[in-house]
Amino acid sequence: MMRRPTHWSTFCVLLPLTHRSQASLTTQCAASDIMAKLKTMDTCALCDASDKKARVITTVRPLKPGYRMVGVARTVAVDGDFLGVLISLRESGPGEIIMIDAGMRGEPGDAHWPRAGGLFGELLASEASRRGLGGLVIDGNCRDTPLLRQISLPIYHRGQHPNAGTAQKPGRSQVEIQMGSVTVKPGDFVLGDDDGVVVCSPEELEKWLPKALETQRVEENILAHIQSGGSLFEKLKNLEEHLEDLRQGKPSSLKFRSPEEPRRPWDGAHGVVGHYQRYQWQAVHETGCIHAVREVTHKSAATGAQTALGRCSWCCRTLPTLPMAGSP
Repeated sequence: MMRRPTHWSTFCVLLPLTHRSQASLTTQCAASDIMAKLKTMDTCALCDASDKKARVITTVRPLKPGYRMVGVARTVAVDGDFLGVLISLRESGPGEIIMIDAGMRGEPGDAHWPRAGGLFGELLASEASRRGLGGLVIDGNCRDTPLLRQISLPIYHRGQHPNAGTAQKPGRSQVEIQMGSVTVKPGDFVLGDDDGVVVCSPEELEKWLPKALETQRVEENILAHIQSGGSLFEKLKNLEEHLEDLRQGKPSSLKFRSPEEPRRPWDGAHGVVGHYQRYQWQAVHETGCIHAVREVTHKSAATGAQTALGRCSWCCRTLPTLPMAGSP
């Protein structure tokens, strides 16, 4: 289980406000605020808020399900040797996540010792947990996995190998590294859960976090609505308009309704819209639903013809055409 870095709160309370320390205080408090918000966040909401620009490390997976990992990246680049990992561990502090680039680039040597060797096991992981680290992420192999699964520290890895690497080369610490197809820099914020690991700079999070928090709030409201018996389609803001725009070759994006936004009478209905007028109508059928939507075209001046299609906005079952009860 990740512990909150106590040195941040200490700085915010005790550090004297000289010119230099005031800048440090601002940085530390901003980092603490970001950490607090990330602890409530999931990787999917953050990726959605970033318009898919967030860096996802696709080559690693959680050692076991249920992890919630949040922290700041401490990077190390090695090649078949765990000495650099050991040094990074000695220099690490609470809340940091050791990000390990094991040098795997899709080459034949990736499958052979020492590069394929396990670069940490239960001893290094136990020490990382004792130090209050946020987690270990290795774009390479670890070992002692049965014991690692008994440790609460989040661990993400590419695979496992029973042979240890060598301990002769210190590697490179606190440098820009490559993990999968993305770069990771020292000080990047790292978020991990069952869906994967996402890396963001403080500047990126400043732009993405407010939208991510709102996205998560909206989705929680929609889920509660569905679990209480409501329809997902009542919470879709523009499905039919979106489909019609796509048919016409116009740029469009699908939108969900916020909890504060009232449902319009036609939400949840099926039928082509855009050049269509919407009319609310009422119907009673075997499910007991008493509200539905009817959509009709503009009346043709030549023939007077109208087209109607209704679907219950609660159960989404197609309903027979009924007399119009009025317009919204």
